[in-house]
Amino acid sequence: MILDKVEATGIRREESMFNLIKLFFSLAVVACAIGTVNDVAAQSEVAVDEEYAPLPEFRVFGEPATASDEAAITDLMRRFGAVWSTQDVDGVVETYAEDAEWINAFADVYRGHEELRGQFAQLFERFESGPDKADAEAEHEAARPEMKRGRLSLRYIGDDAAVLHSYTESDWGVNRDGGGLRRVHMTMVLEKQQNGTWLIAHHMIMDARR
Repeated sequence: MILDKVEATGIRREESMFNLIKLFFSLAVVACAIGTVNDVAAQSEVAVDEEYAPLPEFRVFGEPATASDEAAITDLMRRFGAVWSTQDVDGVVETYAEDAEWINAFADVYRGHEELRGQFAQLFERFESGPDKADAEAEHEAARPEMKRGRLSLRYIGDDAAVLHSYTESDWGVNRDGGGLRRVHMTMVLEKQQNGTWLIAHHMIMDARR
């Protein structure tokens, strides 16, 4: 009887030790998994930092010839943002000079209102297409992350020209990995017309990826 009790006690101790080892092993697996998740998150943050350079603070170089010129440029950019966001082809074209140049991030060059109108029509159609376009737009806009945009510099050149450097971050277009937000920089040469209005004379788009 005593021997049986000793053997039983030894078996229970072995079972307890085995269970304890299993517990330590499980905790180690969990710890490794957590570490892996943290490593992936850290690598993702590093990848974002490596893909996009830091944005400088907004600066103005020079001064407008008149206060009305400054107001006209501000209004031009407001109108451009509004018609671009609503994919108003004619409205977008009207913000450009008759002989304006528009260069996309792939170095395709379009000149004049006729070419710009055709390009913008195709571009907006690729953004949203299909017979249920209105419903698709509403559904997509509800799920779409808010577009980030901002100005980086505005340089006044003489009395009738200015250069605006801005950027946007949105899900319009394809990022390097096929998903996520895409950042592009834009350089616009703004030109004062003979009637005193301001229009975009040159517009170049650049991917911000390194």
